[in-house]
Amino acid sequence: MKTIFITVAEATPACNILRGTFLRTFAPDKKIKIVLVTTREKLDAYAKEFSGEFIVVEAISQIEATISDRILAFISRNALRTGTTQFNQMRQYHDGGSFLALLIKRTISIVFGRSHTLQSIIRKIELKRKASWEVSALYEKYQPTGVFSTVSINAEVDVPVLREAKRRQILTVGMLRGWDNFTTHGFLRVVPDRMMVQNQYLKEMGMKYQFLDSVILEVVGFPQNDWYFRKEWIQPREQFLKNWGLDPKKRVILFGAMGDFLFPREGEIAEVFEGLVNAGQLPGDVVMVFRAHPAFASPLERMKTMKYVVPDRNAVYASSLVSSWEMGEGEMAYLLNSIIHSDMVVTAGSTMALDGIALGKPVIMTAFEKTPTPYWVSAKRFLHHYTHYEALLKTGGMRLAQNPEEFATAITQYMHDPKLDLAGREMAKDLFLAPFDGYSGVRIAHMLQEHFEL
Repeated sequence: MKTIFITVAEATPACNILRGTFLRTFAPDKKIKIVLVTTREKLDAYAKEFSGEFIVVEAISQIEATISDRILAFISRNALRTGTTQFNQMRQYHDGGSFLALLIKRTISIVFGRSHTLQSIIRKIELKRKASWEVSALYEKYQPTGVFSTVSINAEVDVPVLREAKRRQILTVGMLRGWDNFTTHGFLRVVPDRMMVQNQYLKEMGMKYQFLDSVILEVVGFPQNDWYFRKEWIQPREQFLKNWGLDPKKRVILFGAMGDFLFPREGEIAEVFEGLVNAGQLPGDVVMVFRAHPAFASPLERMKTMKYVVPDRNAVYASSLVSSWEMGEGEMAYLLNSIIHSDMVVTAGSTMALDGIALGKPVIMTAFEKTPTPYWVSAKRFLHHYTHYEALLKTGGMRLAQNPEEFATAITQYMHDPKLDLAGREMAKDLFLAPFDGYSGVRIAHMLQEHFEL
């Protein structure tokens, strides 16, 4: 019996990979032993949910970073010359960072941001580093044949597990959390033997910014989108809208929030919308459902008194911390119905734009606040310094609203004709969603079976 390590340090792969079609496709005959490697925080919950005769859940501790850890992480995060890298650096500076730190970060980005040589050097140094005793003990105990890293940028679990696999010459396959990862989180410190990416855009970014050979990159689609083919989950509109206390005759705009971590004043979009309806610039039968990001705080409390805005949050939390979020079938069914029964999706820079496009909904990007805001903490920076979103906008698959008037106009036009910008949405599907067929989890399983010769 062969043993495979699968990292699951975050909620996203737990939901979209392990709870989807992947596990039952990957090991249908139970001839594979799977060791899920997670964090101490997630251990009990994942052990309870996933453990079985052929699945074991193990955890590794978050060890205090050494000086060399910090240096390598710092270089990898900043030695990438993208708009999003600058976005992150400026956000950290405005959150209280020092000007000297900003100067060093910007210098690294500008001088080494497109350096294949630097990336190669850091990756060689990374492979020479010794594993923690916990990681070494896991490898000695289970002697895995292969390692599947579900979020290869995760420094807490995936990087040390991948590093030790490469040192021991064990086959590795990697994946990313989302479509922004190659342009947002620095360069990969450990490159797997094969890399699965969700779309063609990520493949292009992997070659351009990570200097990855196209041969190791395979486009498999978004496993999250597999949930959107579960037609049996779709409820009658009248029944589902009861969750929001809404009359089914209402027209619904779904706002996909990013959380105050990225968009501190996103709650003002709700205030603007409320004002537009009150002023008669939008009809009174239109409501906005403000869906909070499950992992971040959003200003929902102040929306409870609004007439035309409904605050919404739907996830499972293991504790009072939003970082403990998880989403299972019930939560994904809720998300599916939320989009299906809405007339359009609105967001400043969330992946909800792709979810809306996937399910055939018009999408509006809001690049403004209620009152003037410094650029580096404003929504406009998503328009000019969010590399993946710039690429999405270029497809023409979504409307851009840079002030309340443009917002009202875009809503009115899409309500009148939902097929506006359909050609752009189809282009966005080709670049960002294909293959879109409900079989991403199956493709991931088959690729691993082939690579690990199972």
